[in-house]
Amino acid sequence: LRNNVKGSLTVFNRAVSGANSFQALVQFDNDLDTLNADLAITDWSNDDVVLDLNKYCEEAWLRRLHNECVGSKPLLLIWPSVDGSGNIYINPAKNVQFKAIADHYSVPYVDIHAAMEVALSGGHVITEYYTPPDYVHPNDGGHTFGYEQVEPELAGYIATALPALPARLYADTEDYENAATIKNGTDYDSRTGVWTDSGTTISSNEVNATVTYSGTFRAIGTLNTDC
Repeated sequence: LRNNVKGSLTVFNRAVSGANSFQALVQFDNDLDTLNADLAITDWSNDDVVLDLNKYCEEAWLRRLHNECVGSKPLLLIWPSVDGSGNIYINPAKNVQFKAIADHYSVPYVDIHAAMEVALSGGHVITEYYTPPDYVHPNDGGHTFGYEQVEPELAGYIATALPALPARLYADTEDYENAATIKNGTDYDSRTGVWTDSGTTISSNEVNATVTYSGTFRAIGTLNTDC
């Protein structure tokens, strides 16, 4: 983007390795809503593997972006997965799900997987886009290829006003759109025993010490516990 868009451009990279759309919601509780970005590009094609849950999180992310990052326009990507032999593949249900959400919100949907399939069938080789044995992260050629698919979608999109937010595609999205998604260690509801606070983290070496949190969680991050 920085090399191909004329004029001044600041790129914020808020990607988290291995993060899925549920974890992307955490970014709103960190700093995403303060960046005032014109364009928010996101891709969960490799990490959203629980489709029934992730479709709610994906839609919630788009809705929160609309409501909390006013004027920021989303663009959804879907990259292929690549096996250890360099063969690309994708879960067709995931592709359908992503596109349904993008279409519902009139958001550009860039299917890099489909474009790469065409390129590979036309004589290109996977090592132009990935450097073995890392078939997860594209190399410079892969990033260039990805940009070439994104670039046609950018013309006029940033300058175009977003449509009004439509009704939710999935009723259960509201649970993820409005619920808290991140808590610091010190945001507990109650605790027993002896605990040590350090910044936003807490720790205890006491047997049977307990701590209680309430919220909507898919996973608990850096928790070291026997429970």
